[in-house]
Amino acid sequence: RKPDVGIDFIHSIYKLNGNESFDYSNYCQNCKKGYKQIAPFVVRGLSTKYESKKFVTPFWTYWVVSAYFKEKINEQNITGVDFWELFNSKGEASKTNFQMKPKKILQDVLSLEDMNCKKDCPMCDNMRVGVKDEVVKLHKEAKEKLLDFNEMKEHNMSTINGMYIISKKLLQIFIDENILPHKDIVVYPVEFV
Repeated sequence: RKPDVGIDFIHSIYKLNGNESFDYSNYCQNCKKGYKQIAPFVVRGLSTKYESKKFVTPFWTYWVVSAYFKEKINEQNITGVDFWELFNSKGEASKTNFQMKPKKILQDVLSLEDMNCKKDCPMCDNMRVGVKDEVVKLHKEAKEKLLDFNEMKEHNMSTINGMYIISKKLLQIFIDENILPHKDIVVYPVEFV
């Protein structure tokens, strides 16, 4: 299935050292995880015709937002968000779209006893989790660590998708801008246990 807009990364992220945007020093060739984004993406498909598309999720794990939506988020003083430029193949920065990145990755905040857990890779510590009962359960202590936008170290059952915890304040901006959950983005309530 294609993403909702034709934005595509120029280099494959699943080939060792295949993309200058990533650090592969902790990369696992078995499960294809462990790389870390260190530089903005070079993409194709960005143009002014996508400027009106407020929110895009190419590859369902990276968040691309319009310049308009970026300003809406900045106006509300949303915490935990960095915006990185996107570049085309000529090295020109996009004026219409930005990557929305979490400032930190949280780990050990999920209550795993009510999750479908599977140790994903015998060669590294990458773990997949599946949400049971459509509720994400976090330890009570996690409340102190959470910002408005957070990425989790654990990944969804697909192994590609990241798990993100967003505040009600950020969710309200999405709703106000008519950006609703769809096939690529599923919103679950969070419970503290």
